[in-house]
Amino acid sequence: MGSNTKWVDPNGQQYQVGGTLTSGDGTEVGIPRGGSRVVPAAGTYQVTAGVLSQGRILSPQTYTIDVPDAADTLIELPVPVPARLQGLFLLNGQEVDGDLIQAIPDNGQPFGFQPFDTVLAEPGACAFRARPNADNSLEVTETLLPGETTIVRFEMTQTINVNV
Repeated sequence: MGSNTKWVDPNGQQYQVGGTLTSGDGTEVGIPRGGSRVVPAAGTYQVTAGVLSQGRILSPQTYTIDVPDAADTLIELPVPVPARLQGLFLLNGQEVDGDLIQAIPDNGQPFGFQPFDTVLAEPGACAFRARPNADNSLEVTETLLPGETTIVRFEMTQTINVNV
């Protein structure tokens, strides 16, 4: 007996989630994960979960779920659509190798990502910082929208070394 949970956004996209599952008396009985068995027996439970990205739980939501005792149950719960991020470093209009990008969201925990990664993030305003070399300390601010991919573009300054 038990329950499988499926975590999907309004477009049907399934996500890995993190959070807590508690019984009616407040005892934690499991950790929600998309597509995994999380409820050991029939009953009413409270689940708090959100999309899992880089160890962060995005926009956690709380639901009360009822699990019947007769058979396994698939419970489909909605999750807010996260924003997606990618990084891009440009020099004279040409893409170049970059460095770690530090994201500082207005409404969440800071996190880092590489320019070649696609990461999920909370929608909202976010500052991005990178220092690909000693001459380029860059900062960009973007507004992240649910379900959209934002490419964070860093315009680098040409570095010239002169030996005297």
